[in-house]
Amino acid sequence: MCLDTTQAIARQKGKRDFPNPMTSVDPPSLWWGLIGVLCQNKVKSCRSATSISYFQTASPAMTVHLRTATEADAEAIATLAADAFHPDTDTISRRLFPQHLQPANCPAGDTLRLWRLARKSIKLTDKRINMMIAVDDDLRGQIVGFALWEVPSQNASDSELLPSAVSSPGLDERAFDEMQSLLSNHVRKHFGDEGTNNMWHLDYLAVDPKHQRRGIGKLLLNWGMEKAKHDGRDCYLVATPAGKPLYESVGFRTLQELSIFDVPHYSMILKSDHDEKL
Repeated sequence: MCLDTTQAIARQKGKRDFPNPMTSVDPPSLWWGLIGVLCQNKVKSCRSATSISYFQTASPAMTVHLRTATEADAEAIATLAADAFHPDTDTISRRLFPQHLQPANCPAGDTLRLWRLARKSIKLTDKRINMMIAVDDDLRGQIVGFALWEVPSQNASDSELLPSAVSSPGLDERAFDEMQSLLSNHVRKHFGDEGTNNMWHLDYLAVDPKHQRRGIGKLLLNWGMEKAKHDGRDCYLVATPAGKPLYESVGFRTLQELSIFDVPHYSMILKSDHDEKL
């Protein structure tokens, strides 16, 4: 590794994240504790290590099942996310981690992976986050996909998401703030000050590039949709051009096209009553 993990420094923004187009600062004491753990090159779970398995498979021939992620999975999740949205192939990652800002002899993919590791580790401590991972039993439990769902709060004390703004060498913070501002303004325009707090919000969905087109993404998507349907809640996400057909195939409708760094993305919603017109 060309970059020491101690260089991933958190900055408290005092605001929550808004929809991540990759679909995609906790309290200082918690964050500095996390930094100490990262410096030991391992991530320990701050909550129960018991994983809940959901034995759903995308097809009879598959040996993939879903389970709840723990912080012990953070390294694998961050690596998968960095591979699925690598600067070489993904416009947003390339814009957020431009080559000219990368530390000497350190490719953008490495700084991006560490940034994702810090952010995902924080997310895994948030009571309003459900992170599901797809595990392939034929590959000795390898994680081949994950979905990060922000869920409606069950009580007032859990109503706010933990802010997870993280500063990192190589990150173009001005570009990141620009993207966050665009998304937050869009959410307020359509949903008011409550934003997506009362919805099941798919913040991030990624599948290992070596295991795409196996139905893994749809498996992860269906899990959250079923939970939202049971709760009588809408689902919301911001889709990439590549992901839009999948979401349309299960009933999501486009609220608005968004230009993020000159690339079209799509704000999409699935109403709890699928027949309801927007």
